[in-house]
This record gives sequence, structure tokens and C-alpha cells, in this order.
Amino acid sequence: MLDISTIMRKYGFNESEIKVYLTLINHEQMTGYEVSKLSGVARSKVYNVLENLIHLKLINNCII
Repeated sequence: MLDISTIMRKYGFNESEIKVYLTLINHEQMTGYEVSKLSGVARSKVYNVLENLIHLKLINNCII
């Protein structure tokens, strides 16, 4: 059975996108800083990754 990261790689997602996505589906609402810390993706990169995932409609943006 294929795991989510293998499937995402097959569809062209890079490692940062996979790490961020997996972090988000395992936690509730998080800030960019929290996503960066838990996923291991540099904070300077995580915001672009989040924008890409929002654009692809895999995650949504929630401003509180």
C-alpha cells in the first residue's frame, strides 16, 4: 500500500511541500512559524510552500 508521501511524489510534489502538508494534516490550525518548526522546513521557505498548497486547494487559509 502506498503512503501519502509516495503518492504526492508521484504527482510532482517536492519534499518541502510533502513535509508541510503532512504536518498540517496531523495538527489543527497552526501559524507559519509552527509549521516550520514541526515540519523541519525553513521558515524563509515555508510561506511560499503554504501559498503553493493554498493555490492547489489542498489547504485553506484561515486568518484569525
